[in-house]
Amino acid sequence: MKKSTILFIGFILGCSFVAHKSINDKYLLAALYQSHSAEYVALCEQAYNAASIRLDNELRLEHSRPMAVVVDIDETVLNNILQVEQQIIDKKRYTEKYWNQWVDACMATPVAGACEFLNHAAENGVETFYITNRVESQREKTLENLQNTGFPFADDEHLIMKEAESSKETRRDKVGETHDIVILCGDNLSDFSSLFDEPDEAVRLENTMSNRKEFGVHWIVLPNATYGNWLNAIEKQSKTKKLKARFYRRMMKGYR
Repeated sequence: MKKSTILFIGFILGCSFVAHKSINDKYLLAALYQSHSAEYVALCEQAYNAASIRLDNELRLEHSRPMAVVVDIDETVLNNILQVEQQIIDKKRYTEKYWNQWVDACMATPVAGACEFLNHAAENGVETFYITNRVESQREKTLENLQNTGFPFADDEHLIMKEAESSKETRRDKVGETHDIVILCGDNLSDFSSLFDEPDEAVRLENTMSNRKEFGVHWIVLPNATYGNWLNAIEKQSKTKKLKARFYRRMMKGYR
């Protein structure tokens, strides 16, 4: 066997061993960061403070149609970190059944600053539309969770669930037919534009830079280190990077 082949096999085994030993800790740290760090809370408050400033600016302008704020739900207005932590403790894979049990429990808490911002918008006549990739069967419990945590416009008219596709562009466009969407809030870049629906890391970064003036102005990003399209994008890299990503994904599957 060639020396290069032996070294390559050693590298693969090493990656697998390191991933097996460390990925749990890395995922746990991401969860702990979002559930216990003051920095995470500060980032959320910072995002919604910026949103409030931008909204107040929009309120000074003339608008011929009703104004609206469009928000994602999970990790944008509702915090599911307790579910992530329990998943780690139970060593459960992410499954539709496991997620449905969490949604049915209505235990998600408000993301810091979210409720205050959306109620400030409501007090000034600005509607909130919740565009989520939760499915239709979760509508009742999602509304219950939003209502119990004090969010405005938590009703069927303003809650837009996932239909045939994950992309939110068509649903945003539908809101835009009747309202001026002045601010969008989300933890995933595809919450803002279909430009980010393409799961390619380089393309996502390029589109981020070409739209950098939107961030903090019309697009408000919330932090989420535990999951998202950024993880899918890893698998769209070069063949060598895909090899590394495969080990990462394989280990992550046991804890998502």
